[in-house]
Amino acid sequence: MAGELNEDIQAMERIAYHLYVRGFLSLVEIKGLIRDGCITYLNRYLYDPLEKEWNILSPSGGARKRKGWEYDDWEKDYSSKNRVLSEFLEIFEARTGEDDPGEGYSSGSAKPIVADAALLQRRFRGRLDPVRDMLNGALGAVVPGKKGWREAARDFIHLEDDEIYERVADQVAQGEKKKTSKGKGGFRLMWDLLEYDDYVFDDLVGPVISAYKRVLKGQLVEQLGDHKWILTQPEMRDVYLLVQSQAGLARAFGKMIAGDPDLFQRGLATDFHSLAFRAGALYNAALRWRDRPHTVPKDSEGAPTWISIFELATPAAFAVASLMDDVTVRAFLMHVFRVTLETHHSLSQLFLRVLYDHSTVFERDIEKRDFLEDMRKRVLSDSDDTVADLEIVVLQREAGQRDPYWGPFFEILPPDKWRRFMRTWWDALAYDCDGEGALWLAPQSRWSRRIIGYEAYVDAEQFQESVDFVLDDFYALYCPRDWEAGV
Repeated sequence: MAGELNEDIQAMERIAYHLYVRGFLSLVEIKGLIRDGCITYLNRYLYDPLEKEWNILSPSGGARKRKGWEYDDWEKDYSSKNRVLSEFLEIFEARTGEDDPGEGYSSGSAKPIVADAALLQRRFRGRLDPVRDMLNGALGAVVPGKKGWREAARDFIHLEDDEIYERVADQVAQGEKKKTSKGKGGFRLMWDLLEYDDYVFDDLVGPVISAYKRVLKGQLVEQLGDHKWILTQPEMRDVYLLVQSQAGLARAFGKMIAGDPDLFQRGLATDFHSLAFRAGALYNAALRWRDRPHTVPKDSEGAPTWISIFELATPAAFAVASLMDDVTVRAFLMHVFRVTLETHHSLSQLFLRVLYDHSTVFERDIEKRDFLEDMRKRVLSDSDDTVADLEIVVLQREAGQRDPYWGPFFEILPPDKWRRFMRTWWDALAYDCDGEGALWLAPQSRWSRRIIGYEAYVDAEQFQESVDFVLDDFYALYCPRDWEAGV
């Protein structure tokens, strides 16, 4: 997260909106994240052209707008119409800035495009041609003897999960023995398939896209309900076969991570794939957070040392992990959002309040400033044992452990990381003074040092740039240490 102050917030936005486009997060959940301050509203994903036009065309639209009226169910209502009025479609295209709807690009507009089935088909047509060999190899590895990837996928998606797991585990166990002429084994081929997402279009909205998201989320045909009509198009049937194949593989790898992590490590060691490491680490962390949150990692566990948090927690990795177990990964995702938000809003301020309270024993601002400078110098220069025994540091740790949100994290934070964290916080501590001088006190025959406009604060940007080493523990993003052997 080193860099700009809000770099981690921007990373979370990319994750949230990617999962929204994939159908893993609903509009209600996205609005909740915006309301809580975790992400910002982005026109590109959330602009609602149909809602805007109903407000304009409705006689009472202006009054509704003034009252804060919001048409939340426009997609459902619109899709229930028996026919589409052509003049409405013309309005929508005009409002989205679409000069040539046939190509489906917005001519520089940040607003999304209302897509029909024909546009969605045109967008996807031909995208599988460059990856046909990869599809044939990946699906042919688990369903051999088929003429092409489509035939293999049709058989694959009807297998029981236990049968899929056995075939996937066999491919991983074979390792070096089953590598292709291009040097890829079954493990890497299957993860190449899981990495493919060229069927995602983040600039399209509308009823057709609502149905399409259900396909991208991995819903079975019997779960599509009224949206089943989208599979009447050949391109959409290809997407359905692809996503269902990816979902089956993802569930198998999820079962492997939960039940036989050593086998997953063998796959990483013999045929490393970066997405496999990322998604595997995220899913392992999600399982850990579900079963034993706020616990000290075992000796066999550790945070990945070669990659930063948001280089690990990428949108693609969260998407694959969601295919493994949507419910478990969603809970961990919300935990990651909360830690990111609270790190900005409350982590540094928690200890600043302790400093302010402790400084009330001093009558003058100059004494508070001198105390701050003295403590800052001692924390940054003294030995570890001395730092831990400083009164102000003890008070800060006690406050951290009492905090309703951060308390469980500080309870399990190792002593060495706590001391490093305190050094990071005090190093980022600064103050402002509008003026400094001295006044001669005649009755006492001495000079009185004074400052004007004193204010202590934490340099938020410096703190954010330096606190990465401890955030691994706050995110609880641990995985088996052996997994890094294949990196």
